[in-house]
Amino acid sequence: PAADIEEYFADASVRASAAQRIETLFKIVKGATKTVVMPAEALLNRTSPKDRLLESLTEIKPGDVFEPEDLVKTLISRGYELSDKAVGQGQFARRGGILDIFPVTWENPLRIEFWDDEIDSLRLLDTETMRSLENLQSAVIFPAKEILPNEEEKAAAFKNINSEYEKTLKKMEKTENLKAAENLRANVGEALEKFRKGGDFPRESLYADLLFGERSTVFGYFPPNTVIHFVEWGRIKERLSFVRDSFAEAAMSRAEAGFLLTSRVNALLTEEDVLRLAGNFPQTVFSFLRSSLPDFSFKAKVGFSVKAAASFRSRADLFGQEVSYLKKEGYAVLVFTKSGTFAERIHNELDEQGISSILCTKG
Repeated sequence: PAADIEEYFADASVRASAAQRIETLFKIVKGATKTVVMPAEALLNRTSPKDRLLESLTEIKPGDVFEPEDLVKTLISRGYELSDKAVGQGQFARRGGILDIFPVTWENPLRIEFWDDEIDSLRLLDTETMRSLENLQSAVIFPAKEILPNEEEKAAAFKNINSEYEKTLKKMEKTENLKAAENLRANVGEALEKFRKGGDFPRESLYADLLFGERSTVFGYFPPNTVIHFVEWGRIKERLSFVRDSFAEAAMSRAEAGFLLTSRVNALLTEEDVLRLAGNFPQTVFSFLRSSLPDFSFKAKVGFSVKAAASFRSRADLFGQEVSYLKKEGYAVLVFTKSGTFAERIHNELDEQGISSILCTKG
């Protein structure tokens, strides 16, 4: 899923959608999925570079040696919150040699029991009773936030942000925009001061471009042989423009009131960025109107004749009649199904009607 506009301006991260994005990006990197379908606006979002995501995974098993305090620091740096009980995703709790973690991609909490600095056991817990459900042989803990800069990247971005903050504050004071200046000190200035003293980096998702540069896009996760399919580019283009304009309007309104810096209006990628980055991969573009494709240079164009299909009301005989008719008319018929089981069922029903077909269930 794409990040909602309000996620960029919220004080707390919205973990549910971020966890889905993190898990999907990990699957892409590991080759665990061959096809990814995403909404247009997901192309505008910035994220951590893929090497940073892989580094942020915590893989543990009984017998591993970990200082509990080091693991606690790691969890905090990756977006987890210390709580009395780990009853919600993204929370963790510690009691002596017991560390309970509720990973953002899990449905149940995880309990880690230490013997000194060695992991003695891993247990899956019931969310309500916190009683043990089963022992685990290993566990992979995903980060609870999407933007994961290192200290060097934070320091470099801080210089740029602080410079803009000081210039903006002087301008507001010079023009006697005192209320906005007060808001800027309270919202941006105080956050920068906390970071200067060792606190968290302020609203990392808003500054991903300054933290990572060109590496902060989903395109960096795609393997070189990826083929990008744009379905109805005209509508995609309209959606990209609408989302970016909506974000820019919301950001500018907050910047004018002193709640963030003006440069954050351009925190998202642009339509031009999307086209440029997508240009590094082979592409296909599906469109009903050729006139809506001036942004692409095609090596080949293929036209398709389409027509509405009748509803077969789950009747295999009617479906078989339609397939027979189309084959007699010279059409090659390609049928996509929701599952391999359903595809096999259709294949068998066509075979019973004497209609030859080839079953393909592999991607």
